Amino acid sequence: MDEKDIEFETAKVCYQEHSESFRSLNQHLWQIPVIAMTLTGGLWFGVANINLVGREYLLLLAGLSNFGLIVVLWRTRYVMEMVLAKLEEFSENHHVKAKGKYIVVGVYSTLLAIAGLISLMFFFRLLTCQ
Repeated sequence: MDEKDIEFETAKVCYQEHSESFRSLNQHLWQIPVIAMTLTGGLWFGVANINLVGREYLLLLAGLSNFGLIVVLWRTRYVMEMVLAKLEEFSENHHVKAKGKYIVVGVYSTLLAIAGLISLMFFFRLLTCQ
């Protein structure tokens, strides 16, 4: 093998590895809202149906979890952007250009923020009613 072949094989392997990383990150990105819905829904169900002492703290946990998952969502998308930049370096045609990069993350973040604010609103309401 000459030097050009070795360089091509190295670039090919790097491209394949970055593609796998991007696929994995994309899968994580789409799982975050499912995790948020499960967590928030379960905690809200617990607050609504179980008469526990300190149940308002379940609402606090739900609210803080939603805001924490917003951070995770944006961090995941940021890392995806870095991997996408590496993929573009290897692509001569730049066929990996993404349009509307942050639409999904923006919509998810808005919905998570709304759920978080509702949780915190009812947390403070339960605290003041006691």
